[in-house]
Amino acid sequence: MYLAKVRKNRQTIYCLRESIQETSVHGFQEICSLGPKPGAWIDYPGGNAWHVCGELVRRITKQIRQFDSEELEDLFWPFVRSDIRQATAHFRERDKTSTYRRMTREEKEAVARSTHAFDKRRAHFLKFGNMDQGPLVNMP
Repeated sequence: MYLAKVRKNRQTIYCLRESIQETSVHGFQEICSLGPKPGAWIDYPGGNAWHVCGELVRRITKQIRQFDSEELEDLFWPFVRSDIRQATAHFRERDKTSTYRRMTREEKEAVARSTHAFDKRRAHFLKFGNMDQGPLVNMP
């Protein structure tokens, strides 16, 4: 599914389309016309929340083979109000940029062996804000 920008009679309108393959030729199926302002299909229930109009979602699900709501949100993202886009951009990209991976037990032990005792004390103080070094022995 993609958003097409079409010029008709000196006016730009947007259409939702789906790519299809007929025998050996690639083509498209027009799902629906969004008009000159696709942002009009976005509802703002309050706060920084937004969603695509339910009526449009129903029309799309009737005509498309595989519906992906995240893909639809990606298509409408440029038309979301700028203040909401700025407030929610971090959450939107969170899963795409995260490369976090848990350390294995062997990796944790290797880090513990290579960390100097002074660095352990400093990290303990910065993390907990006190000088009680009692649990330092158990700290990796």
